[in-house]
Amino acid sequence: AGLLADAHARFRKPLMLAETGAEEPRGDMWLAYVAEELGRAIAAGVPVEGACIYPVMDYAGWDNDRHVPCGPIRRDAVQHRHLRPGQVAAVAALNALPAARRESRAA
Repeated sequence: AGLLADAHARFRKPLMLAETGAEEPRGDMWLAYVAEELGRAIAAGVPVEGACIYPVMDYAGWDNDRHVPCGPIRRDAVQHRHLRPGQVAAVAALNALPAARRESRAA
C-alpha cells in the first residue's frame, strides 16, 4: 500500500495495477496479498482504478514448452479448464474493491 501511495503522491494520477500474477503454488497467496494491499491503499485514499491479472491461465513456457501453472484458470492434461478456488476467492476480493473506492471518496 505504501508503494502505491508513493506513486500516487509523485504522479497525482489514478493508479492501475497491471500484469500481476504468480506461478503455483504461490498464486493463491499472491492474489490474496494483492487484494489486501490494494484495499489498504484505497482505504488510505489512493485512487486505484483496478488490477489486471496476467496471465489469467496456465500457458506453455516462453523459452521451453514446460507447463506453467498460474492464474485463476488451470488447464489439465487434456486441455480442460478448471478454476482454482483460492484464486477465485482473491478475484472476488479484488472485484469488491471498486465499491470500497467509491465509499472512501464519499467519506
